Amino acid sequence: MGKKEQYFLELRPLYNKFISTGSSQELSLYLVKNSALPGRRANLELASAFKDLIAELSILNPERTIHLLLDLISNSSEIAPTNNPKEFLPFCGIWALGSIGTSCTQYFSKCVQVLHESCSDVRWRIREAAAKGLSMLYDTFPLKIYQLYLAWIKPLNESQKFLVQRAIVASLAESSYLNQELQSNQAFELHKIIITSIYNLDDDQRKSEEFKTLKKGLSYTLSVIVYFNPDKGWPFITETIKKSDKDVYWILKQNLTKNRLVKNFPKEVQNCLAMLKE
Repeated sequence: MGKKEQYFLELRPLYNKFISTGSSQELSLYLVKNSALPGRRANLELASAFKDLIAELSILNPERTIHLLLDLISNSSEIAPTNNPKEFLPFCGIWALGSIGTSCTQYFSKCVQVLHESCSDVRWRIREAAAKGLSMLYDTFPLKIYQLYLAWIKPLNESQKFLVQRAIVASLAESSYLNQELQSNQAFELHKIIITSIYNLDDDQRKSEEFKTLKKGLSYTLSVIVYFNPDKGWPFITETIKKSDKDVYWILKQNLTKNRLVKNFPKEVQNCLAMLKE
């Protein structure tokens, strides 16, 4: 039995006790104790087991379960700052929104709302959890989430825009269905819109920490999209190189070093690298 399976078995009675008593104290203590925080890497196996548990059992008690998740998420950055063991509570809750939003569709809108807000959280782990939760919803509702993503790309707040865009590209790169034509085309179009929007940014916007976060995300997600959609991806990279944008150049160079492209498209990679040197 693997770690994740063991965590699942240990979580089940704690979840059932919450359902029967309404108290999440023991469940929360278990998550905090086994969070692996502070540290470089939170306990992703435990968080994954938790979201799987919610996917399996939430349909039996949806109202109590959504309240449980929202209670975990309510641990703000003041109460549960970055790398504090308590940060694991909202991390688990936010990721699991993807589970309940999929299995209990009456909460779809609420889950989407909270995930959208979490994309701009000051804590990077919470933003990661939001991307993971959104990816789960995207895999189940690709048309709905795609339309939401199109609307989210250009919010009023500039700093929020970059962080939301970063969550979008990360969620797309995590999708389990990029081998399907619909999803691969949607992922490509969203990446194209976001990357081409960089051309219009001024120096102050490019220097912001939020934009740097987006740039870092794009430094790997584009390679995933090109791998699954080479017919559109490689012509886009070729045309993008001609624009001579320093930040976009950096994004392209980073993606061209990824093994998924180097090993599967060696000729295309070498051609593009040669173009970048000209």
